[in-house]
Amino acid sequence: MRILFLITAFVFVSTCVPVFAAEETFIVETTVADADTTPPTAPSNLTATPISTSRIDLAWDASADDVSIAGYRVFRDAVAIATTTATSYADTGLTASTTYSYYLDAFDPTGNTSSSSVAVATTTRAETVTNTGGGGGGGNVFYLDSLEIVPNEYGVRIQYVTRSSLRGVVRWGQSAAYELGASSEETFSRTHETVLTGLLPGTRYLFSLEGVTPSGGGQVIIESSFTTNTLDDTTPPTNPRAFSGTASGTDVVLSWLNPNDSDFASVRIIRSDRFYPLDTADGWLVYEGSGTSFHDVDVLAGGTQYYAIFAYDIHGNISSGAVTAVSPEGAPSVSETPPDEEGAPYSVGPLEFSFADLIFSQDGERRFVSDDNTLVVDGGKPVTVQLPYNLAPEALKAAVFQARMQNEDGDDTLFLLRADEDKEFYTATIGPFTEAGITSAFVVMYDFLNSQVGYVRGLIDSRFVTSDGETGEVAVDAPWFTTIPIVLRLSIFVCIVVMLVIVTYSRRKASVVQM
Repeated sequence: MRILFLITAFVFVSTCVPVFAAEETFIVETTVADADTTPPTAPSNLTATPISTSRIDLAWDASADDVSIAGYRVFRDAVAIATTTATSYADTGLTASTTYSYYLDAFDPTGNTSSSSVAVATTTRAETVTNTGGGGGGGNVFYLDSLEIVPNEYGVRIQYVTRSSLRGVVRWGQSAAYELGASSEETFSRTHETVLTGLLPGTRYLFSLEGVTPSGGGQVIIESSFTTNTLDDTTPPTNPRAFSGTASGTDVVLSWLNPNDSDFASVRIIRSDRFYPLDTADGWLVYEGSGTSFHDVDVLAGGTQYYAIFAYDIHGNISSGAVTAVSPEGAPSVSETPPDEEGAPYSVGPLEFSFADLIFSQDGERRFVSDDNTLVVDGGKPVTVQLPYNLAPEALKAAVFQARMQNEDGDDTLFLLRADEDKEFYTATIGPFTEAGITSAFVVMYDFLNSQVGYVRGLIDSRFVTSDGETGEVAVDAPWFTTIPIVLRLSIFVCIVVMLVIVTYSRRKASVVQM
């Protein structure tokens, strides 16, 4: 993928200055070197190796730069923790049996910063307790020589060695009552291992080790605790929405709404003058942080600018991206939006799929498109959109999903559909629609000439569902009677039927009397 970098050279020449010395005139010219605006390449091949219960060693391949590399910033769980000039770093003071995520970026002497490396995660070693237990002398049969606790997401392996041959009993629970169970060995031995399963991820448990001698004597050897590992989070965050840019002279004012994900960390905005940036390395990094607006200075002199915003969570996962384009004032705006007037076609171009072939889901539950190309969603929840990879054109460069909300905010955001590693789907997750209404939705396809291949169109009917399952708000332009709760509608219907029966019966009875 080609990325165009613009480098502007500034040359300053001093005025001629006469110097009176020996009746000669000297001319002094000063030249300032070209400004360095090229960022380094991203660090690669980052590895994280657990060394102990409190230390993880990081190593990576050096970045490249047209001038030189000044150093690297190291991030743990999306927080900068160190700056180094080496290609390795030892992170210490950590907690045993805890998973940490790392990534880093490089910077040069002029402050240009690279894109971040691929994030990696690893877990510190589990604690090993030695010479622990009842008694301290060599004659105590309940003496514990060693203990190792190795938790995973749903269980734990407890290995220990006793001074004498014992039958071990392990009790565990979430309280000192050890209410969840007990596991007793059938044979006597000095080496012991108990594996517990069916536990909850990221949960603290208490346990006790008891020893029973061949003669029947017993004693608690140790009481301690462990915490199961948290589940690895590989789910990308929800995309920012309402991402838009406005021209102000040669500047661009960007604004957006951050996702409401509980693990949201920051956003990163990339700019290109060629096409929408397709990932975080496809252009210039212009903003990184957790704000909701940014003023990009003096950029429209070069023509239309394309922006993409990506959300990061604390685990290093990245959203598929939302995009926008801004043209100079007075210039024709970039109009990549398909027509939305009544009667417009639902599919244009040589595409082998329809709006109904898209896979929509909320909270892991699939939402299906009706025969009239309308999808009903819960407006209070994020929506995941997937296009099967095998349905996309072979020459596809980018797929953009556009949800156009007809509300006061004018929320009209374009979201990149990103291909997964297994090339099964192009996927994007968009935030809640926040208002009930009819949303025009498109999937627009682009080839490698940045031209539209075609698009499919449909409607999204955003509704809000209350805790009892009733629709709290209904779509705009829905029939008036849909505003009445379904239970009340059924009651009214039954009443009308009963009244009709009574009226009919009364009329027939009156006719019989007259006869």
